[in-house]
Amino acid sequence: MRAFENRFFSTAEGRSFCCAVPMPFFNRAVIVLNNRSGRFINNLFYDIDLSLEKLCDEDMLFCAYFHDGVNSIEENVEILPLTKGKGRFLGANIAVFPDEEKYPDIWWGEGEVKIYLDGDKTYPTLAGTGAEDYVGSAWAIGEFVNGSQGCVAKSGNAVSMYRFHADDPIFFSESISVQLQAMGGGPWEKVKAFEQNGAKYSPVTYDDGELHHIYKKASENELAGYVNFFRKDRYRTVAYYYIK
Repeated sequence: MRAFENRFFSTAEGRSFCCAVPMPFFNRAVIVLNNRSGRFINNLFYDIDLSLEKLCDEDMLFCAYFHDGVNSIEENVEILPLTKGKGRFLGANIAVFPDEEKYPDIWWGEGEVKIYLDGDKTYPTLAGTGAEDYVGSAWAIGEFVNGSQGCVAKSGNAVSMYRFHADDPIFFSESISVQLQAMGGGPWEKVKAFEQNGAKYSPVTYDDGELHHIYKKASENELAGYVNFFRKDRYRTVAYYYIK
């Protein structure tokens, strides 16, 4: 664990779990703590603070969606699957565990975060660029902690990062879906060598130094320069949202 503090979460010395996300409730609230460590916990200390006040009809309930798994090739990571209702997307924690055995020493984060709102399907309502751009960085990523965006920890190419839409709220009236493309990028000579590791990949675009081309999947002979490609890795994400 690393010591950090952002807008909603903190651990002062890397030894605590503190959460200050507003969680309205209308009639009652139940908090359950599960021990998933596989070992007996002898000492447990906690503190819960709340206020009792009347809510209005427009107040929404807080929700979180947890995902942990390896994507299929050409399959987006569902940070938040299609969710119907009226609400607000607060943000997400995104941990990426690249498969270094099959894709050694190459960048994993060329995929875009795509947010589909209120029935949009063909094209996302909001689309980013690279994965690190979504959390406020660029050209790969290092460790940094800001109020609404950051990368708490990096080990090799594995990262734990976050983004909260506090000052740039994302509201939806009917539905929402938040996805991340599982896409990497690197020199074509290195990418095509991944087959020797038993890795699956699917080229998407290539930059030959003059133009950025969309790959037509007709022949790999046209590929050159820097190639973006779909890949398989492990992602562990938590999406935070409010819904009515």
